[in-house]
Amino acid sequence: MNEITLTANEAEIAFGYIFMAFIICISNLRITYPNEDILLAFMDITACFRWPRINPDLVGAFGLLVGALYFAADAMVFGNVASASSWEPFWRAIQCLALTYFANKSLIVKHKYWLDIIEWAEEPHPGVHFTPAKACAMNKGIMDPAGRPYPIPHFIYVEDDMLADTRL
Repeated sequence: MNEITLTANEAEIAFGYIFMAFIICISNLRITYPNEDILLAFMDITACFRWPRINPDLVGAFGLLVGALYFAADAMVFGNVASASSWEPFWRAIQCLALTYFANKSLIVKHKYWLDIIEWAEEPHPGVHFTPAKACAMNKGIMDPAGRPYPIPHFIYVEDDMLADTRL
């Protein structure tokens, strides 16, 4: 199917740039917080390729045969050339919504029970020194002109949400 699926009118696939953007975010955190521990979190977005559905007329074309059994694909097929571009609107929307909702501090109160269950990494031992990062024209840290930190974005790479932040 990949050989005959046209992709000229599909959304631009941008998730390939996400890992580099994540590394740049970590570098900007280090510029702003040279002596703070940077915590990393990785979350799997369950069944991301099960959200977009295949048109019923095409279900048979995307199925697969294993022995005597035929498996019909009723949702996007991982590895199909159209699945990545079909996922683009979803991960972009998730990134935008997550940025908005994570800035809403009332959610900390609302979900205090669940947040208290999380076990965070231990604080660095005394004497631990972090390698500083230097600001440049393109990477100046995470503070806005008023001295407030920008909200830390979520970085959706395929079906994983990658986060980095400090304890502050």
